[in-house]
Amino acid sequence: MAQKMTTRKRVAAAGIIIIVIAVGAFMLFVAKLNSTSVSLDNPSGNSNFRTSTYKADNGWGYDIYVDDELLIHQPDIPALVGNRGFATEADAGKVAELMVGKIRKNIFPPAVTIEELKEVGVVE
Repeated sequence: MAQKMTTRKRVAAAGIIIIVIAVGAFMLFVAKLNSTSVSLDNPSGNSNFRTSTYKADNGWGYDIYVDDELLIHQPDIPALVGNRGFATEADAGKVAELMVGKIRKNIFPPAVTIEELKEVGVVE
C-alpha cells in the first residue's frame, strides 16, 4: 500500500527539483558561453559585445550579443523576485552594460546583486 508523502518530504523533493533545475540552467549557460567565441581566459579578446533593449509586456528588458550571437536574453530585473521588467529603457541599458563589464572582467556567471542595482539607480 502506498503511503502519503508528508509535507516535509514534499518540501524536500521540491527543493531537490529546484536545485537540479538551477544546476541544469547553469550548465546550459556555461555551454552557451563555450559555444561562442568568448575566451574565458580573456573574454573581451577579439569579441565584439553589443547590447540592445526592448519593450516587454512587463517593462523593459535587454539582450547581450557577442560577435552578433545572442548570449544573454534578460526580460526581467535580475536579483529581484518575480517577473518585473525594468521601469525604463535607460535602466535596462545600465544593467546590460554592467553585465558586459563583468564578462570583460571574466566574472562568471555575471550575476547582478541588489546592491549593484541600487548603485546604478535601478532600484531604491
